[in-house]
Amino acid sequence: MHFSRSVSREIFAYLIDQCGFPVTGKDIAADVLEQRDYDKSVSKKLSQYITDLIRDLENAGYPDVVIRQNRHLYIEKNFLLK
Repeated sequence: MHFSRSVSREIFAYLIDQCGFPVTGKDIAADVLEQRDYDKSVSKKLSQYITDLIRDLENAGYPDVVIRQNRHLYIEKNFLLK
């Protein structure tokens, strides 16, 4: 599968590693981007990476794999079982 950004691929791998448990943007920033200070700039960049990830998955035919809900992000658990 092609990802438009390598960091989006890393975020996707991180979400899979979390086994469907919800994570926050702050978690992703710390663990994937290695940014301890979660400020507005980091939040904006992360939001763009996640938007690109979701778009890439939709274009590949997986529209409902990554779920955004209540400021959390997670992989649909049924996707992990396939």
